[in-house]
Amino acid sequence: QPPANDLLAKPAPDFPLPLADGGEFTLSKKGPTDVIVLDFWATWCGPCRQAMPIIDRVTKSFADKGVRLYTVNLQETVAEVQTFLKEQGLDVNVAMDKDGAVAGKYKADSIPETVIIGRDGTVQVVHIGMSPALEQELTRELASLVKGENLAK
Repeated sequence: QPPANDLLAKPAPDFPLPLADGGEFTLSKKGPTDVIVLDFWATWCGPCRQAMPIIDRVTKSFADKGVRLYTVNLQETVAEVQTFLKEQGLDVNVAMDKDGAVAGKYKADSIPETVIIGRDGTVQVVHIGMSPALEQELTRELASLVKGENLAK
């Protein structure tokens, strides 16, 4: 299977997933000016637990510019997710990937995997793992994308 970076500059794979708090998220129904950040994670993943508050904080700082975060939980129950969010004091959108099919489309073999999808629907950035510079990198990337720059290389 090719690495996740092979997704760069290609249309983001579409999917519908149920949300932990009800409803559904379908990528193709995103707003035309939205930049979408997908964070693939699980409650048992230590680096995911470190990365999520950072990703949440940075994306919320760009919310007024059309940046939307959807965390994609891998193969856990809604109860497990809700307990984790409550313990961590997080208020994020959680899409439930119960069978791992969406993670497969995004080649999320190692988590956390953070995928940034530009306004044009193409994959602009893929981060795998937890970098000590995640906050700075994500801030710089989102600032560029909301200005309309293309980061996919």
